[in-house]
Order: sequence, then C-alpha cells, then structure tokens
Amino acid sequence: MVEPIKTDDLQQVRSMCNFLEILLKDPKTVIRGDEKQKKKDLESLIAFSYTFGMGSSLTAASQNSFDTIVRERFNVAQYPAGYSVFDYWYDIRAKERTWRPWSDMLASRKFEFVKEQSFFDLMVETETTIKHAYCLEMLLGGGKPLFFTGESGVGKSVIIQN
Repeated sequence: MVEPIKTDDLQQVRSMCNFLEILLKDPKTVIRGDEKQKKKDLESLIAFSYTFGMGSSLTAASQNSFDTIVRERFNVAQYPAGYSVFDYWYDIRAKERTWRPWSDMLASRKFEFVKEQSFFDLMVETETTIKHAYCLEMLLGGGKPLFFTGESGVGKSVIIQN
C-alpha cells in the first residue's frame, strides 16, 4: 500500500519547484555549451533548488545526512568537497559556471555603521545572512511565498526588514 503524500512534503516539493522556476525564467540564466556542460548546468540548478527547497527547513543534524543524499543523487552537478551543499550556490552567470561559496558574496560587501540606527536594527552580514537574503529576494522577487525560519539570533527579522 502506498502512503499518501504529507502536506509538509508537498510544501517542500512546491518550494523546490519555485526555486527552479525562478532560476529558469531568469533571462540571465543561459544554459550553453556542449551537451555535457548543458547537462551539468541544468543538474546544478536542479540540485540547488532541491537543496534549498527540500532541505532548508532541516535541523543542522539532519542537514549532514541530507548533504550525502544530495551529492549522491546529483553527482553530475559536482558539488565541491569539503563543505556542505548548503554552503554553495551555482553561479550560472559567470563565464566559468561553477559552484561558489556564499563567502564570495560576503567578500564583495562592506559593513557600514550608521550612527543614527538602532543597535537592534544593525546587521553585520555573515554567510548565513547572505544565503537567507539571497533566497528571500529570489522567491519574493519571483512572486513566490516562503516560510522564513531559523534559529534565534541569525538575523531573520533584520533581513526581512532590509
């Protein structure tokens, strides 16, 4: 007997499809090159969508097991070794399309202290806040709903307000 799909599972699948739809509709997303490169690009976009659509609500302990599943399921995507699949995004806009760590985005930004701003409204960006803001902007910019969750103190409210 086949068990019915749970509502939570459907939400995760919908979230994964939302990520993929936005990535593929973006006019800056150009899948090009030979067949091998096109397959890698498409599988990498699907892997990214799967990772953040299906796995972003997992606990840190569960993310380790999920990392192994993603790497096995999407081996053509060739996630870099050494860190978690949650530590990368696929940069399809670059000349050399590749997985890049969120720290690359962080390195290009500078913290600016605004004296008049409340202490509680200050946001010192980290790899986690960059990742959350990227996903938030992507989904909201694409007109898709999202459930923004995470541990206390990671900056969810400040990211949303910004």
